[in-house]
Amino acid sequence: NLRLICVMATGTNNIDLEAAQRLDIEVRNITAYGTASVAQHTFMLMLALANRLPLYQDELRRGRWQSSEHFCLLNHTTMQLAGRHLVLVGQGELGSRVSMLARAMDMTVSFAARPGNESSDHRPALDALLADADIISLHCPLTDASRHLINARRLQSIKPGCLLINCARGGLIDELAALTALRDGRLGGLAVDVLPEEPPRNGHPLLQALEDPLNLIVTPHNAWISPEARQTVIDKTAANIQRGW
Repeated sequence: NLRLICVMATGTNNIDLEAAQRLDIEVRNITAYGTASVAQHTFMLMLALANRLPLYQDELRRGRWQSSEHFCLLNHTTMQLAGRHLVLVGQGELGSRVSMLARAMDMTVSFAARPGNESSDHRPALDALLADADIISLHCPLTDASRHLINARRLQSIKPGCLLINCARGGLIDELAALTALRDGRLGGLAVDVLPEEPPRNGHPLLQALEDPLNLIVTPHNAWISPEARQTVIDKTAANIQRGW
């Protein structure tokens, strides 16, 4: 007697949509429930990476400031965001909100073409933007075309010191290749709020690498969890249940 499946999120990749359609079961998801929260989290990660917060926190834990001959530590060069080039993959509500925040910080913003649709998209392909990107932030869905969008080949083409942020879906980044690029210095910083398997019960190389002195941040898929966003999830799910019934 099942007639409706309500997904309390945007992604429906955990639902067998073909089977639902075959059985005449409607699937309804929700969108735009955490735009402000996720954009805020994205910018928090960007600011922390740009200011080398993980590295300076590690210096404090090791007592380097306490034993310094000078009043400040200058061990790690920070990045001033004003005037920097931010490349966004995904121009929906989230990408657009991050773009608005970035422009308020006097950053230059470019949107890359939709992965897999480069030939008919007026926006430049991601490959054409890599060499000039100071920061890359992902806000696109995970599809066959976008899986491992940031891979070893593209990481070889990035501007040295580029910061990479993923608050979208695990699987958009080849995390092992990104970790190698971070250790090699090709990536200036890496921050993710998502992993391919959640929760990561079997561990993950990025979680292990948090013990090392790297400009690396991993957050537990909590970019969206503000009370305001969670209330919006409830309200929109209730509306989906009531709509048409």
